[in-house]
Amino acid sequence: MKFSILLTVLLWSTSLFAQGRIIILPGERLPRPIPLETSRPVVLTGLQGDIVISDHVARVRLEQTFRNPNHRNVEGTYLYSFSPGSRLKDFYLYINGRKTAGELMDAGKARNIYEDIVRRMQDPALLEFSDDGLLKARIFPFGALSDRKIELHYEQTLQDRRGLYKFMLPIRQSGQGMIEKYSIVIRLKTRQRLATVYSPSHDITVKRLDDNRAEIRLDKKQLRGDQNFILYYSEAGDSIDGRVLSFRPRSDRDGFFMLFLKPQFRNRSRISIPRDVVFVVDASGSMGGRKIKQARKALQYCVSVLNAEDRFEIIRFSGGTGRFAGRLLRAGERQKDDASYFIDNIRSAGGTNLYLALREAVDMLRSGGEGRMKSIIMLTDGLPTEGLTDVRRIVEQLNLAALGDIRLFNFGVGYDVNTYLLDRLAQESGGRTEYVQPGESIEASISGLFSSISSPQLTAVRLKFGKTGIDDIYPRKMPDLYEDQRVVILGRYRRGGLMPVELSGMRGGKRVSYRYTLELAPLERENDFIAGMWAGQKVNYLLNRIRFEGENEEWVETIKNLGHTYGLVTPYTSYLVREEKEALHEMARRLPAAPILQNKQALEVDEFSDKVLQTLGMGSVSAAQSYGKKAVRNSIVRQKVLGTPDRQKVMLLSRRYIRGKSFVLKKTGWVEDGLSLTKDCHEIVFNSPAYWALIKTDPQIRMFLALGRNLTFEWQGTCYRITEE
Repeated sequence: MKFSILLTVLLWSTSLFAQGRIIILPGERLPRPIPLETSRPVVLTGLQGDIVISDHVARVRLEQTFRNPNHRNVEGTYLYSFSPGSRLKDFYLYINGRKTAGELMDAGKARNIYEDIVRRMQDPALLEFSDDGLLKARIFPFGALSDRKIELHYEQTLQDRRGLYKFMLPIRQSGQGMIEKYSIVIRLKTRQRLATVYSPSHDITVKRLDDNRAEIRLDKKQLRGDQNFILYYSEAGDSIDGRVLSFRPRSDRDGFFMLFLKPQFRNRSRISIPRDVVFVVDASGSMGGRKIKQARKALQYCVSVLNAEDRFEIIRFSGGTGRFAGRLLRAGERQKDDASYFIDNIRSAGGTNLYLALREAVDMLRSGGEGRMKSIIMLTDGLPTEGLTDVRRIVEQLNLAALGDIRLFNFGVGYDVNTYLLDRLAQESGGRTEYVQPGESIEASISGLFSSISSPQLTAVRLKFGKTGIDDIYPRKMPDLYEDQRVVILGRYRRGGLMPVELSGMRGGKRVSYRYTLELAPLERENDFIAGMWAGQKVNYLLNRIRFEGENEEWVETIKNLGHTYGLVTPYTSYLVREEKEALHEMARRLPAAPILQNKQALEVDEFSDKVLQTLGMGSVSAAQSYGKKAVRNSIVRQKVLGTPDRQKVMLLSRRYIRGKSFVLKKTGWVEDGLSLTKDCHEIVFNSPAYWALIKTDPQIRMFLALGRNLTFEWQGTCYRITEE
C-alpha cells in the first residue's frame, strides 16, 4: 500500500513537484500578483508520525507543518495520493478556526486530476503517482510568513511479500533540500516471534521490547527529504530466520536478490557458544594520559560481562609483552577480580611491538579447545616500531586467512595507525576494524562492539544454494551469526522460482544445518535499491582486492562500469563528480530554482559532501604509507559508504537508477545511459497529444517521463526523445 503527499506552492515554472507541497495552479486566485523575483516556495518544516502496526495493519497518525515564507497570503490545493484498499479515518486542516473537509477520489478520477495538473503546470513529476487514489483539499488563506498544520489519520493493510511485510511512509521532497524536524515512532507487534526489522531508506534505531514487540524510531533535525521512509519486517519461521527480497525488471536479464538471516533462538542464555577471548592492548608511550585511562575502563567492562563458560587472557604490549595469566582462564568471579587489578596497573611506556603481541595471542587460541568462538580484541594507537615492522610481512607471518576460526577485531586510535595492516588482518580473519578519531571515546567504541558480539550463535558459517544460476554473492566470506544481529547477503539470479538454501555452521562443537525454500520473483520492478546495494558491495570487494593484491585490468574495468551505471564514486570513477558539477552548473544557469540544486545543497551537509566524495575518489597508497589522517578517514568513509549493506545510498544526484534503467543528467536533460544524443530517435513534444498517447501505452513509461521535460530513453526497441519544443 503506497501513500504519497503533495503540498506545493508553485511560484515559477521550473520542476518543483514532489511529495508534500501546496499546488497553486494557473487560474487559481491569489490575493494579488506575486512577482517572480520575490516568490518563494512553501516548505515542509516538520513531520511527526505516530504509527502502530499490529496484525499487519498500520494505524498512522501523520502530522505535517508547512510554512509560507512569502510576505503575502497564498491559495493552494493539498493533494494526498494513496493506493486502493487504504482507509482514511480523519483529516484535520483548520483555517480560521474551522475544520476544512477533503474530497476523496478513486484512482480513475484521481488520474484525470493528476494529468490535468501536469498539463496546466507543464511539469511531469506527478506522473509517477497517477495510478493512485487521491485526497484533495482547498487551502485558503495561507497567511503570509505563517505555518499551517495538517493532520491525517489512516489505516493501511500490509501485504505479505514472500514472508516480508512492507510499510512505506512518504517524505520525499525533491524540490526541497532539508526537513527541519522529522520524527517517526513505530510500535510494532506481531503474533509470532519478530525476526527481521530493516529499513533500506533511513538509519533507524530498533529497540526490542520482547519476542513479539519492537519500537522503531527515526528522530532527526535537518533530514534530507529526497527519499520515502520504507520499513520491512518478518515473523520468525525457524531458529535462524531467512527471508528474501528480489528485483528483476526484465525477464531476459539476471535479477538481484537480498537475503536476510536473523538468529531467533528461543532460550538465548543457554545456546550462546562459549568464547575464548584474548585482549591485546597497546601500552606504548604514546598511549599515555586520557587514552590509557579510557582503554582501562573499556577492558574492565569487557571482562565484567564475560559469561561463566567463557575463557580469557590479557596481553599488554610495548617493546615487549606482559600477560595477565599466561594461559586462557575460565571467567569466574575471582578471575575477573584478579584481571581488574592487572588492568588498573597497565602503564604506558616504550615502543610498539605489535607483531609479537598478536603472535602470542594467535598461538594461544590455536591451542584452545574445539567448539568455542575464538576472537582477539586489539587496541593500538601507533605504527609497529619494534620487532617485525614490515606490515606486509606481519600479515604473511600471522596468516589468519589459513586459520579460519580466529576473528580479529581491531581498534585503531588516532591517526598514527597503519590502515592497510589493521584492515587486512580484520578482513582475512572475518573480523572488522573500527577507528577512534581524536576526541572520540575509546571506551564507548570498544564496549559497544564487544556487546554486539557477546552472544555468538553460529560460527564457521557456510551458505549453499541448491539451484544453479545463483552467483556474484557478497560478502564472499560468510560472517559469524550473533544474537540480535541481522546478516544481509546480496547476489544475482538467472531464473525466478523456488530456491532451496542450506545454512550450516558450528555450534556446540558440531556442525548444524538449517534449510529454507525461498522464492525469487520471475519479474519484479519494485525494490530497485537492491541493485545499487549489490553494486556497492561488489565494488568494495574489488577495491579491497586491488588494495591488498595490486591492480587487475578486469577488476578495474568492472569497477568503472558499475560506478558509471549506479553513480558510485571510486578512485576509478572520480570523474563522475566533475561531470555532475558541470551538469548542475548548466542547470543553475538555465533554471536557478531547479529542485535538484536544492537537494545538492542538502547533500553537502549530509553524508555525501564534496569532502566525502573526494575521499571516495582517492587512490590507494602503498602498504607502508597507509597511515595518517587521510588514510584513516579513507578507511572510515569506504567502510561506511560501501562496506555495509545497511541502506540505499545516493552519492550523485545527476544519476538515477529507475526500474532497471540508468539515467544521466546532461546539459540537454536526462539521457538513458549508453544512448547517444546523436541517435535517431522518435521526437515527441512534452504535453502534446503524442506525449499523452505514449503514456497510455505502458504504465512503466510514466516512471521515466516523471524525470523531466527533456528526456531521451529507449523502450521496447524504440528510442524516444522528449523535448520542450
